Amino acid sequence: MIFRKRIPRGVRFFLCKEEFPILLFKPHYYDCFRCAAGECPDSCCKEWEVEIDDASARFYRTLPGALGDRLREVMRTADGKTSMSIIDGRCPMWRSDGLCRIQAELGESALCETCRMFPRLTHDYGDFAELGLEVPDTWDEFYAVQKKLAEKKLEIGIPESQDIFEMLLMQHGGSIYNAECTASALKSQESVEAFTQWTDLYTKYTLPLTFSFVNRFRTGEMPIGIMSYTMYNQLCVAAPEIKDQWSMYPVPATVRADGTLDRSQSSVNTGCVAIKDSVELDAAYEFIRWWIDSETQTEFGRQVESVLGKSARYNTANSVTFEQLNWTNRELEVLREARRDVTDTPQTMVTYYVSRCISNAFRRVVYSYEKPRDVIYRYSDDLDLEFERKKEVMQEVGE
Repeated sequence: MIFRKRIPRGVRFFLCKEEFPILLFKPHYYDCFRCAAGECPDSCCKEWEVEIDDASARFYRTLPGALGDRLREVMRTADGKTSMSIIDGRCPMWRSDGLCRIQAELGESALCETCRMFPRLTHDYGDFAELGLEVPDTWDEFYAVQKKLAEKKLEIGIPESQDIFEMLLMQHGGSIYNAECTASALKSQESVEAFTQWTDLYTKYTLPLTFSFVNRFRTGEMPIGIMSYTMYNQLCVAAPEIKDQWSMYPVPATVRADGTLDRSQSSVNTGCVAIKDSVELDAAYEFIRWWIDSETQTEFGRQVESVLGKSARYNTANSVTFEQLNWTNRELEVLREARRDVTDTPQTMVTYYVSRCISNAFRRVVYSYEKPRDVIYRYSDDLDLEFERKKEVMQEVGE
């Protein structure tokens, strides 16, 4: 007898730096504020050393006349940085009328970068805050975000995995096999569209084929990834310096003809088997019942995590156990949604051959620049030939 449990192999999420959406707060007097210049009772030009950028320093050092002589006299350089000396607690360029000598004689454009910007400050909240992007909810939004990231030399990480193709295939309403699971269905229009979309990620949108997601995500070079939830656990442990700056989100959805959003994902089946002729068949059956019991699964998951940490959080198929692991409410919400979208990929006599065909087809398109439709048609035929070969083998065994 066989006990099957469904494990969401394809449960994937966006892992995004989470400094967005941006909320702008400003005081009520902001819009009417104007600099009072020399009439200001306070000043930006006292009690601190103004650092001078390299371009301005070069300009000041070559400036002729009395102003140039005075600038060269009061500028000082230490540890490779140039700054304005402080004399009697104030900048030596600050005149008695409260105005800046540099701006008064040369204009605002002659000010160094610090003086042009101060007291305005720029706070960097990460790539998404700077670009004003939101987490993409659909694939169309995904491509729009990818374009803006690419303009800033930033990338998105999606592994070249069969799981990604199966996810897209299901979202398009397709399947690897026909309804009877006796032949390939990879020649369907849905399959061609999904396969083209998958390979386009690396040919048209030039996503990287190899990368260290943990390292590039933590540095901000790759602020989005579509990864398994085990990567989420790994990041929680391996990147403590960006804690609370990122989160998981549902994968992008395909917008179907009726306007509904499809986030279907593939899954893989595992099972416990008791051999029919086993001497200890009853004991084997009792062991299986004990192992898949919610109490056992929960205790196992908790013990594994207590020893190995959060990165080893158990990927249980037991719904009761899943709810009792140490997820936050926010994490549980996303995971529940992902599990609802999981669909089984049937296991057939040629399952082992499917991954070989899809992997080879991917490489034909991405590395050899062949046409997606032609390639998937060719490997669909190969899959059908393997079906026929397996049927013949099974007939011979039956005879």
